[in-house]
Amino acid sequence: MTQTEQKDNGMDSLPSGDEKILVVDDDLTIIYLEKMMLEKLGYQVTSRTDSLDAFALFENAPNGFDLVITDQAMPDMTGEEFIKKILTLRPEMPIILNSGYSADFTRDKAASIGVSEYIVKPLDFQQLAHAVRQALDSVLIQKDSP
Repeated sequence: MTQTEQKDNGMDSLPSGDEKILVVDDDLTIIYLEKMMLEKLGYQVTSRTDSLDAFALFENAPNGFDLVITDQAMPDMTGEEFIKKILTLRPEMPIILNSGYSADFTRDKAASIGVSEYIVKPLDFQQLAHAVRQALDSVLIQKDSP
């Protein structure tokens, strides 16, 4: 894509990066969309549709990712369970919860279990871009603080 095309579609104003992101969602369409959006912003994306497989991948290389984006409602292991296991291995790991509306799972509950950013589906490119950069930058700020 040329710079002119990027300016025409507003991408020049979106935050970007080159960090490594693990995306977990049991919906292949969501995985495809998130991966496509994040790669357009320059990120290196690994995706999984199975939360158990995703956790095994993370467990084998906990420092191999800079950010995790996960869904809440997944078979085998919920997003909440997945997040708690991830944070046991890397307490400082920034995590974005990307979930459909749920009266039981709120933004406050997400924050209480260690979620950095909470995005409600349907997916919005600008919202995702800003949430990713904010989650990643919050870890950098914490590292730089005395």
